[in-house]
Amino acid sequence: MSEPRIWTPDEVRIVAAALYGSSWQTPLAKAIEADSGRPFPQNRIAKWYMESGGRGIPEWLQPRLTALFIYLYGITEDERQRALEIIAEH
Repeated sequence: MSEPRIWTPDEVRIVAAALYGSSWQTPLAKAIEADSGRPFPQNRIAKWYMESGGRGIPEWLQPRLTALFIYLYGITEDERQRALEIIAEH
C-alpha cells in the first residue's frame, strides 16, 4: 500500500480558495479547529507561506486535510445543486 501524498501549501491554497474564495485562510482555520477540537488560529496557516522560515503543514494535519476537503466538497456540491434547483423553480 502506498503512502498518502503530502499536502503542499500551494495545493492547500488552491483547494481552499476554490471552497472559500480569496479570503480562505480564516474559514479553513475555523474548519480545522472544529474538526480537530484544537485551537487553530489563522496565523498558523499564514506561517506555511512565509518566504523565509516558513513552516510546513504539520504531520498530524495531513490526513485531516484530506478528510476535511472531501467532506466540504461534498457539502458544497450538494448546496450548489440545491441552490440551482431553487433558482430553476423561480
